[in-house]
Amino acid sequence: MDRYELHRFCNIVDQTIQDIVSMNKMVIHICSGDVLSVFMNISLACDYRIVSSGTVFHNVFQEIGMLPTGGGAFFLSKMVGASKAKKLLLQQRITSQEAFDNGIADQMVSPYDLERAAMGVVRKYSQIPNQTLFGVKRLVNFSLNDLKNYLETETKEIIKIGLREDFNDQ
Repeated sequence: MDRYELHRFCNIVDQTIQDIVSMNKMVIHICSGDVLSVFMNISLACDYRIVSSGTVFHNVFQEIGMLPTGGGAFFLSKMVGASKAKKLLLQQRITSQEAFDNGIADQMVSPYDLERAAMGVVRKYSQIPNQTLFGVKRLVNFSLNDLKNYLETETKEIIKIGLREDFNDQ
């Protein structure tokens, strides 16, 4: 990607994350199979995450000498601590079991049960009064006020690497 395309890609991911966090709705993320880490990172902005038992998140950014995009370092460091976040982000892949064990996924089901599990979560949330549900989301996400600044810094660092001459050779 040239600088413009790279910047545009980062902006799309950043805006998606910010929209999910600020949305006055509960967002449930489901995934299955081989998943790029950018989608795992986007899922971390969601309110509930369900993975199938065969899901594997691939940290491909390492293979090209890039940084992860999508706020993964931001969210993971808050979820599991800085040390564990670094360990997870520097692994080549994260299995569904590791994702579940580390709180990256809230639920792990068979690939055939993804939709049923998501609908179960929807039913559970629908029993909670809206003002309570969305009020709790706003309060919990209050600590994410520096998310926008983080994402801007992440994009600058990614573009800095993308502009290096030796990066183009990879």
